[in-house]
Amino acid sequence: DIWKKGHVSFEAYWWLGEWQRQGWDLDKIIRTLLSWHVSTFNAKSLPIPFEWREKVDEWVAKIGYHFVIDEAETQIRVSRGEKLSLRICIDNVGVAPIYKRLPFNLRLKNAQYAKTFLTDVDIRTWVEGKYQENITVELPKNIPKGEFELQIAIGGQREPNVAFATNATRDEEYFVLATVEIV
Repeated sequence: DIWKKGHVSFEAYWWLGEWQRQGWDLDKIIRTLLSWHVSTFNAKSLPIPFEWREKVDEWVAKIGYHFVIDEAETQIRVSRGEKLSLRICIDNVGVAPIYKRLPFNLRLKNAQYAKTFLTDVDIRTWVEGKYQENITVELPKNIPKGEFELQIAIGGQREPNVAFATNATRDEEYFVLATVEIV
């Protein structure tokens, strides 16, 4: 259970081409390493056998954490000084959590104004599987009226950014979830 507290890194004995030459069972190796909740894998910077490429690509996509945004729900209109709520469902399709506490931020942004809200979401709890976060922030009374993009980001400022495994629209390190009208 050490993976619950810190990274599990695996460095290949020999290299993948030699594994193939020796007749090693790649499927069994992959299953074992995923069950160990591996965060990193060092393949010795040598070529991957062509016949194994697809399996290795699928394996690498499961190593560590990969946060997918499954669903997001928020108000389409909210008044200044009121609370904005966001329900977001995240699926960690990887086999390990993130181990560093990084900020999970919301941002309301349009061409003239941007306001960032630091949330209390602890992304280290997203081990593997599906998670729902219910976030509420109070809008400033002096926020301008108008349409804003509701955006989310993990990390930022002095911390590394973590990308979501999605092709959602991005604005710098932020992912755009919805348009919200402030009235």
